[in-house]
Amino acid sequence: MATPHKEFDAQQKAWYEAACARIDAARLQQLNMQLVDIHSPTGAERQASEFMADYMSRMGLKASYQPVNPITGNAWGRLAGDGSGPALMLYAPIDTHIEAIPEHDIPWVGPELRADMLPKAEARGEPLLNVVRPPRSAVAERHAS
Repeated sequence: MATPHKEFDAQQKAWYEAACARIDAARLQQLNMQLVDIHSPTGAERQASEFMADYMSRMGLKASYQPVNPITGNAWGRLAGDGSGPALMLYAPIDTHIEAIPEHDIPWVGPELRADMLPKAEARGEPLLNVVRPPRSAVAERHAS
């Protein structure tokens, strides 16, 4: 069942536009490409998660790598507000899904590993467009109690 689409009201649209105006597309593209270049098949995301925890920490967030086992774990970061509004959690898997090893991935991915299936970033055109990694993310909101 699809989630119905709801238009932003005027205040939400203003918030969205203000947030978009603060995005440095070139910096975000560079980060995305650095992350894509870290081989992180499902179940072996440790290096990518450690990279993100370090990046968030350098950006001023309270961040940490949370190991699940010796080869995988989670990165989390928190940017605290003043406590007067809802908390927002952003969730984005960072695994590349496949191992990029033909003997392990074929025939599951098809007859061959295409260039867009390999853990190597490639920028074409405008920033954030055509960066090799499928966008996957989810957003959750929890109201402060």
